[in-house]
Amino acid sequence: MFQRHSAQGSYLKYQQHHPEGVNHYRSTAIDLNGVLDITLLQQAFDALIKRHDMMRNSLTEENNQPRFKTADYKNNDNPIQTLDASHLAQKPLAQFKDTLSELQAEDFLNKPFDMVNGPLWRALLIKNSNNQYQFVILTHPMIADDKSIQIMLSEIETHYNLALDKQNIVLPQIDDTKLTGTKADEFLRHNYWRTKLEDLNIIKLHTPQSYHDAFTFNGKHKPLHIDSKLVAALKAKMPNFSLEQILQASVYTLLHRYTDDTDITIGATDANRATNNNQVDYFANWLTLRLPFEKDAKFIDLLRKTADTQKVAVAKQLPIDEIYQSVLPDYTTSALRTMSPFDILVTVNEEAPHLNLKNVTASPPTQLDLGYTGFSYYELKLNHLADGSCDGFINFNTDLFDDEYIDNLQGHLQNILNTIAKNPDSRISEIPILLDSEIKLQKDFNNTFAEPHFGKKLAPEIFSEIAKEALDKPALVFHPMNGEPERMNYGELENYTNQIANYLRNECHLKTGDHVAISVTRSLNLPAMIIGAMKAGLVFVPLETSPGKLLDHKLEAAHAALVITDQKTTSLFQNKNILNIDDPNISADIKGYDKTFYKPDLTPGSPAYEDSSSGTTTGIPKTSLLGHAGLANLLNYLYSRNYPEGSKVLCTSLPTFDAFNFDQFVAWVTHGCVHLSSDEERYSPITVERICRQEKINFAVFLRDLMSILPSDLPLDVVISIGAAPSPGVFAAWLAANKFRKIINGLGHTETGICLSLQEYHEGDDPELSGAPIDNMQTFILNKNLQICPIGVPGEQYVAGPGLALEYVDNQDLTDSKFVYMQFDPILQKFNPCLPMDPGAIRLYATGDIACYQKTREGKLSTKLLGRKDRIKKIIGNVVDLDGVESLISSHPGVENITVIPNKDSSSLIAFVIRKSEFKNFPIEDAKAHLRTYIKDTLLPVAAYPQFVFMKEFKLTPNGKINYRELPLPPTPDHPLLNKIKKDPLTKAELTATLTSMWKDVLGCYKTDTLPTDIEFKYLGGNSIAMGKLEKIINRDLPLPPENPVSIGNKRLSPKMTIDELTDTIFPLQKKTNSQFRQTPNHFNKPFVTLFKRSEKPKVGDDKSNLKKSDTVKHYQHSK
Repeated sequence: MFQRHSAQGSYLKYQQHHPEGVNHYRSTAIDLNGVLDITLLQQAFDALIKRHDMMRNSLTEENNQPRFKTADYKNNDNPIQTLDASHLAQKPLAQFKDTLSELQAEDFLNKPFDMVNGPLWRALLIKNSNNQYQFVILTHPMIADDKSIQIMLSEIETHYNLALDKQNIVLPQIDDTKLTGTKADEFLRHNYWRTKLEDLNIIKLHTPQSYHDAFTFNGKHKPLHIDSKLVAALKAKMPNFSLEQILQASVYTLLHRYTDDTDITIGATDANRATNNNQVDYFANWLTLRLPFEKDAKFIDLLRKTADTQKVAVAKQLPIDEIYQSVLPDYTTSALRTMSPFDILVTVNEEAPHLNLKNVTASPPTQLDLGYTGFSYYELKLNHLADGSCDGFINFNTDLFDDEYIDNLQGHLQNILNTIAKNPDSRISEIPILLDSEIKLQKDFNNTFAEPHFGKKLAPEIFSEIAKEALDKPALVFHPMNGEPERMNYGELENYTNQIANYLRNECHLKTGDHVAISVTRSLNLPAMIIGAMKAGLVFVPLETSPGKLLDHKLEAAHAALVITDQKTTSLFQNKNILNIDDPNISADIKGYDKTFYKPDLTPGSPAYEDSSSGTTTGIPKTSLLGHAGLANLLNYLYSRNYPEGSKVLCTSLPTFDAFNFDQFVAWVTHGCVHLSSDEERYSPITVERICRQEKINFAVFLRDLMSILPSDLPLDVVISIGAAPSPGVFAAWLAANKFRKIINGLGHTETGICLSLQEYHEGDDPELSGAPIDNMQTFILNKNLQICPIGVPGEQYVAGPGLALEYVDNQDLTDSKFVYMQFDPILQKFNPCLPMDPGAIRLYATGDIACYQKTREGKLSTKLLGRKDRIKKIIGNVVDLDGVESLISSHPGVENITVIPNKDSSSLIAFVIRKSEFKNFPIEDAKAHLRTYIKDTLLPVAAYPQFVFMKEFKLTPNGKINYRELPLPPTPDHPLLNKIKKDPLTKAELTATLTSMWKDVLGCYKTDTLPTDIEFKYLGGNSIAMGKLEKIINRDLPLPPENPVSIGNKRLSPKMTIDELTDTIFPLQKKTNSQFRQTPNHFNKPFVTLFKRSEKPKVGDDKSNLKKSDTVKHYQHSK
């Protein structure tokens, strides 16, 4: 009995960390054609067993240490299992598993080895016909490395051929085991690797699939081949380097182009034995090859560094388990996805194994695809063949990659090899890697030129033309909170907007290009004022209708000559030149004005409107000035979409969000009608549903959160989701409710016009695909060198076309940095900065969004947003990809949505998590443990231990994005008090407690130790979406009569109310008879939570009114 070698110990530790990977065995498969003496083959294999102890070893434990136990040799006439498949249709080795299935012999591959009793190998010979066989040897990796496979085949060959010729059988001497690595300089080696692997950078590849469960070892083989001409050319140009070193340097180049990283670690193997050592055993060691380099390095220089790195790694090598135990002490075993600090292995065997039996033709030995992998990403393995070529495979993780990704990867690698075979001095950042198929797809993707249906007309003239075609058709319907809907047809709207335009020109003395701000509450007047301003040739600036810093900033940036207001907003604009359209005299003057349309003196380059970002990150919105070219282009594009004629469009957006104009334009080009609800009710589920059903609305643009709380059976034929990334479950539910409905994901940036792209969703699609650019717009995904990224490789999204903003208002420096002129180099597939007057100059907008090209089921390109460029943060000296941490946490099956931000002093991370309903009780430690299972060592102190805040929803900006400035600090521990909702009417105290609990559920978190009941909802996070959700919960879960609901529409619910006032409103409305009570949903069969100061832990029944209002209000001042 002897102790394992260090290399075997490494593999054993790998297995201990990953017991689910027990079937990660090594296979050697060979086709045999000819006259085969099966008896001699059995004898040759039996001699192999007798000669090598490792073929008779099993694994046992002694003093808690694993040791190999060698069994005595026993003669075995049939060590190779034989099966007859001559009655079956012959299948190639690639389908060996299918052959076993038909023979009901799947255990050969699937049955785990008996580690205690052995043996740790199996051999099988399948007879396909009299002269055709398939020979497969299966070995546990701990008993045989690549060199051992060569030894085994060589000895079988020698024994068989000598026996066939009836000669004496003499085999090479087995030398004493002498490992090339010694422990004499162990201290120096440990120090070397500690320094080498300090702050190890682990590459993060974007993959077609994301982690959803634990690492499963699911894998697949794809053939990899380098022909003899290319091998010869590579060796001729780089004679001082091995093919393995050339391939490794090429992989560094490829990974740099995929990630922009210049500090990359890959793995390699070393035989770790003397060349004349003929012992079957496992001596091989995994080497960690970390290589920092310059992004503009020449390939030949990168190759020299690769060779030097490999040479030192071999000389300084340690067993890989010692790397983990001694060099990386903070790397916890729970964090091990694989037993390596690298995710990619590159190996080229200079001497390929072979089996040459007399009277038999044998195929080159190959490894079977057994459906597993040992690496997070992939392994590239090649063997030199006699004809000068190299043949092997890529074994990749199918949890992350699909066939198409790996096919493209092989193509990119082939392009790199072809380039360096001609010119090793090529710079790695400039080597063309795109496939011809990718270039064609990208060209088709951006081949968006379309002749405009409306010719050279701009938006004011287009509307006037449409209005004359649809004079008597309804154009606008406003649904007030009280009273009947107010309606206006196209003829009336055309006349009214002409009167507004002429009044503004003549009475307000405004001229073309002047800026007019519009702060008008939702009504027929709101869209009319915007159209009228455009017809007057003015630049319109939509403003908020309530006070705040955002309104102040926009008003300052607008430089408006006039502010158009109504009675509700006039008081917001003291000392401003205003036009109150609710003033009876002004209203009468406008309606008495000339109804003639006078075409304004505009060009496509004329400014049309200002639009501002929400400023949630910096607190300072960016205001963009956009032109008429973009509006006209969108109108022409929407006309070409052939949306239903006479579409009834529900508009829930504010005019400060450009989706408002999108809704108007859809109605225009279809001769349809826009339906507007009041400001208070635009996100009320009850109101939205009522309008949709009563008016038979068939077209709507919704924020994702609103879409998620509306019934999916609404009579909508077209639904577009905007703002945050859509939820797969929501899309699937809406599509299932009406399979003929169009579900569309929309993308737009403030700086690229109202709409950049649209992607229709089909069952099974990725809902985050945002589509191809609309007509005459173009989207490019570029790396840091401004090269077009391959499919699936992340880069920054750049946009070109008529929809681009003209400038950032009052910010020339930002304009110059974000809007750049470029020339395209079709050879290198990259852009180069240039001057506006240079030939071929293209104006591009750098969005700051990280995205990738992704193919649709139809084989066309789409884009997928992955995150923000500015979401790369440095935490305690570590560069942390916040989107990457989010991705890891979101892979937990209980996570519905996630966002991660640094804390105030950037010393750690805070993860805000929305749990799925079926996982509402999974604990924080579960989430942290899940994160630590995946995350790499250098991020463990930072990213694996974030503070977790569980929420029910994220507060959104008006354009549907997460409002980072409203994310709360992590809550203090809760002290739940049990109280169930009764089927009987609730007492006032119970109702107050229940409403408090409901509001906390809506918010999903707690900003203070107590949630006050005497402060208005609007100061407690009561935005439109939140109030809409509260409305739905109240009517669903309280004993209220359905014919008399509590809604924003009937003013029983308002952001201006307090919980106490809401209690007073609801209390008398409760049902009085038990027979009418609805079943209490499981959602509220749980404790409601009231938080108290730690020093004031109350007893059950304490009157919360004793808490001082001053103790709570001060915590909410920042929300006002």
